[in-house]
Amino acid sequence: MRLETLASIKLPDLSVRIMDSVLKEAGIDPLPAYKAAGLPTDLAQSPQRCVTGTQELIFQQCFVRATGQRPDLWIKAGKRYRVAAYGRLGLALITAPTLKDLVKFSIRGHFNYSLAKSRPIEVDGNLIGQELDVSAVPPELRDFTIYRDFAAVSTLYAELWNQHFPMRHVSLAVPAPQAEHAQMLGYEAVFGAERTAWYWRASVGDAPLFHGDEMLHGIYAKRFLQTLESVQPTDELIEELYRVMGELGNDRTSLSRIAKSMHVSTRTLQRRLDMRGIKFRNLLDELRKRRAVEMLLSTDTPVSQVAWKIGYSDLASFDHAFRRWTGKSPTSFRGKEDADDSGETGAPAIEIKGARQRPARAKAQRPPRIETHLNNAKVNR
Repeated sequence: MRLETLASIKLPDLSVRIMDSVLKEAGIDPLPAYKAAGLPTDLAQSPQRCVTGTQELIFQQCFVRATGQRPDLWIKAGKRYRVAAYGRLGLALITAPTLKDLVKFSIRGHFNYSLAKSRPIEVDGNLIGQELDVSAVPPELRDFTIYRDFAAVSTLYAELWNQHFPMRHVSLAVPAPQAEHAQMLGYEAVFGAERTAWYWRASVGDAPLFHGDEMLHGIYAKRFLQTLESVQPTDELIEELYRVMGELGNDRTSLSRIAKSMHVSTRTLQRRLDMRGIKFRNLLDELRKRRAVEMLLSTDTPVSQVAWKIGYSDLASFDHAFRRWTGKSPTSFRGKEDADDSGETGAPAIEIKGARQRPARAKAQRPPRIETHLNNAKVNR
């Protein structure tokens, strides 16, 4: 997922189903999460559907609040993201000829359930590991994302390797969990590290995968990329309008001003929108929603300033619009609900069962010798 396409991208609902199952097994009611995300409460019992990136992210936020500081539940969820959970992408992944092919293909798109970015680590042209960048992830989701994503990746690699995957070293930028929770990862890890990354020997990157098939991989990869194009906004006009709106600011988002900035007549721009069956009012509403979601999740801009920047003159109107878009108030969506918002009719409170106090961030353990060998490793940006 990417912040700029959260509102428009469509994802299989399997991730929501996974979190639903973990909550229920832990004795936690998932109903508030469904309501907050604007999803049907019977989704888990219905045929597979799609959810938007915004709904997926809201459900993750609710999942983290409901589970409290429970890395064991986050790891448990991560281990359920098996190949089948990735839909068409899973077919492309499972047929990748080598790990290098797998890694480089998987990072081409953002058709997954995480805002974290995976980057390959190379030495002398050899793929020796991956780095997980969580800078784009909302702060309250970062620990969860690291635990879940590493558990998901290691589970996926073991499935494709057809046995325990030979990780050489694992560093996780999260506080050290309880010993029994750390054991759930299946690998000895350095906790409290400066960055999250995992490594393997150079020879592993070019080793054939168990289900690898170059011909099938090519077919499924092409089909997946076609799917990716169909679910992400690729219309250059729409993206240009989004860019121009951001540049013009909150009080200059009329159709005529946008047309002037794009160096076309108002009539031409209106005709282009009519050809796509798009009403400017609806487009403006959608673009405002996207900008609001981006600012609330990726910045600390006060809610009142977010409202002003996207064109709302008063906070009450913005609050009403945001609830219509997401089913939550702006403050509760950001995860910083305060006393003034607690009495509103936004997302219901979520009961936390079995939550533990957040442990102090542990000092990073002394990493094995591999770190000195990897100091010159190149991370592809």
